[in-house]
Amino acid sequence: MNFMEPSYIELLEENTRLQNEIDELKEYLNKDACFDLEKVHEMIKTEISEHIKKTLNFDLEKVNEIIRSEISKHITAQLANFSIEQNDTKNEMKDDIDQNISTYNVDKNMLFDIKFTNPGKIKKTGNNIKKKDAIVPICDLKLVNDIIKEENLDLCVVSHGGCCTNQLVDVLIENGYNIRTNIWENILCHCPEYIDIDVPIIYIYGNPMTSFLSVKKRGDGFWNSNQQKLSNNENTKLSDENLLKLMINQTNTWINIKKDNVLILKNSEIFEEPILDKLQTFLKKDLHSFPIEYKKPKTSLENLSKDELMLFQKYKNDINKIIKKYLYDL
Repeated sequence: MNFMEPSYIELLEENTRLQNEIDELKEYLNKDACFDLEKVHEMIKTEISEHIKKTLNFDLEKVNEIIRSEISKHITAQLANFSIEQNDTKNEMKDDIDQNISTYNVDKNMLFDIKFTNPGKIKKTGNNIKKKDAIVPICDLKLVNDIIKEENLDLCVVSHGGCCTNQLVDVLIENGYNIRTNIWENILCHCPEYIDIDVPIIYIYGNPMTSFLSVKKRGDGFWNSNQQKLSNNENTKLSDENLLKLMINQTNTWINIKKDNVLILKNSEIFEEPILDKLQTFLKKDLHSFPIEYKKPKTSLENLSKDELMLFQKYKNDINKIIKKYLYDL
């Protein structure tokens, strides 16, 4: 079988699990000089059953058949090569193993028969099979409209992060909008691309350098999760460069969107007088508490590290293009 196919990649990961079980079994054999094959079967059967029910989403009957065959052969090969110091015991245990395994027809006896009586509702986020370089979406964006309706999200605020998004959202919530739902927290707050949804969207952006530094400064919980959201990929390769690149790509995608239900804002605007009329016209609703009180940001472009300077230099053309748009609408 082709273990590089995504549907079967989990079987490779099971080898490590099985090896750990075998190591424990070796200690058991050396200690008690007996072999409980049925116990091993039950342990593996339970573990794999639970694992598949939680993570896989494809032809379960076929997987069941493959697992029975592949794992049985794996165990047979591994057990036949146990290293036991005492020769007499080694030969005795090898005979015992052979005898136990011979009592089972692993291809016909349903040795690892796995029951899926209630696999549960398929998650809207898609299947969670993880491969080293595979894309593992946080959410199928085609299903977002249905989720929005379920969660009653009535206004979507999107940004690249580090640009006063939460300040804007806090005041909009004060004005009666339902924004911080699960789907917003999980993906929409930093959605990588425009999605055709049935609610108004405000896209807010800022200087990519200070925004990048702000997200980076917050560390784990922001630095990593923002990259996952900006790429809609739980398996994205995390790095400072990846974060900056994703922020730039998302900004370039969103600031050029021309849709009636999308308002593009610079983060500096939320602190200026015209923002009230701009938002009220877009949302068709009277608002209060705008403009937002300006507070000097803690992030600045002073004292950059060598790595940060080199990173900004590498993406200077992209950064300058966004800054010109930000400052002069060019």
